[in-house]
Amino acid sequence: MSGINFLAVNSYIALVAAVVNFTLAILTILRTSRETVYVTFSLICAGVAWWNFWDFMVYASGNPIWLPLGLNVDTPWKNIVAIGSTLAAAVLFHFTVALVGRLKGNIPWVTLAYVFAIPIALSPVAALYSEPINRFWTGKGWNLSFFILLFPFMLASFILLTGAFLRSRGTDEGGWLKFILAALVIQVTTGMTDLFHKIVPALPPLGHLGSVIGPIVFATGVYRHRKAFDVLAQAQSKLELISRMAAEVAHEVKSPLTAIKGVARLQAGTADVPDADRTQQYREIMTEEIERVESILSNLQDLTKPMKIVKEKVNINALINKTLQLTSLDELGLDISFEDGEKILQAEADPSLLKQVILNIVRNASEACERDGKLEIRTLLDHDFIRIEFTDDGPGVSEEDRLRIFEPFFTTKSSGLGLGLVVISRIVEAHGGRVFMDNVQPTGVRITILIPR
Repeated sequence: MSGINFLAVNSYIALVAAVVNFTLAILTILRTSRETVYVTFSLICAGVAWWNFWDFMVYASGNPIWLPLGLNVDTPWKNIVAIGSTLAAAVLFHFTVALVGRLKGNIPWVTLAYVFAIPIALSPVAALYSEPINRFWTGKGWNLSFFILLFPFMLASFILLTGAFLRSRGTDEGGWLKFILAALVIQVTTGMTDLFHKIVPALPPLGHLGSVIGPIVFATGVYRHRKAFDVLAQAQSKLELISRMAAEVAHEVKSPLTAIKGVARLQAGTADVPDADRTQQYREIMTEEIERVESILSNLQDLTKPMKIVKEKVNINALINKTLQLTSLDELGLDISFEDGEKILQAEADPSLLKQVILNIVRNASEACERDGKLEIRTLLDHDFIRIEFTDDGPGVSEEDRLRIFEPFFTTKSSGLGLGLVVISRIVEAHGGRVFMDNVQPTGVRITILIPR
């Protein structure tokens, strides 16, 4: 029995990988927004697809099955194989820093990655016309240059993603980051075996196999968390939100309107000379119920109106201290402590909107903890962000509720529309930041806000 032709198997795996990555690149373009993180991911898939497809063509050129298509063994496909994989290494770093929100501070490093990648990617093509460059390409020089100049950026991508995952573990963000991290590890480690195979032939080349497995892992994560990525899923979610919003608002408004209608009927049925005390009582009830309707509509307006942000230099610690002075007037019955890790933490932000965020979180904590509860506030630097943590000692929330806590109209309270945390999330995200909630032990929750510096 003849042995397995590993070259043929590996080449056809490369063809499958090319189709998988090309499909993923197209889907990313069609079904996501045009933000940097999605564009760069699409380019990574395109680069990996390029490398796999032309590596397959190298095999096909020397295989009799493909000769009728005019693919002769002298076709220089091998010289354009490296363009995709080399540029994908630089784009991977670009994608990662954009994904973890650190693009602003790493533009020089991203630029340097492309400065290194472009000459390395184009040198095999130039080797067709230059004998010295051909010796560099066919020898060990090209492989060593790739490893020395570009592998550090790939390693940095792994470190950045690992750090982001560890910081957000247990949150929705951590849920999809673990799939991206796993896909990155698979594709980079298997891809490096192809690089070292040329230097150490005994090492099997697994890059094409990794180019199939990695996207499958990533696609699994996208599917499980598709509402965070897919614009069609987001559109469906918005339609569901509108339907729920109409039902919830109708339910909330119906109660005070029923009370007003009842009082109006009672008042109409009184004697020609109504009792003054009863009339005053009716007026107070109607006023309270009208104010209730106004409050419902005001909360709804906060959710739907465009977010106008007027940014200025804000000392976050000073803003928190000033806001806490306001909460002391409300007699919330909450013991609040504030630990400012750094005396001056400045961010470009809208102070009035951040004040609203802090007030809402403090009041939510007061309602959760009831009397004699404790709330600890802490600020610290977290790379390109200012991290603000609010930790209370209330009863906490169930895991199921925690995953839905930032959904509009979801609330664990007996009353209210469930818009408070949604407004908080909108304000923070409008600043380019993130907000998430975790349970803490033995009881309580921690709300963490990340505001770009």
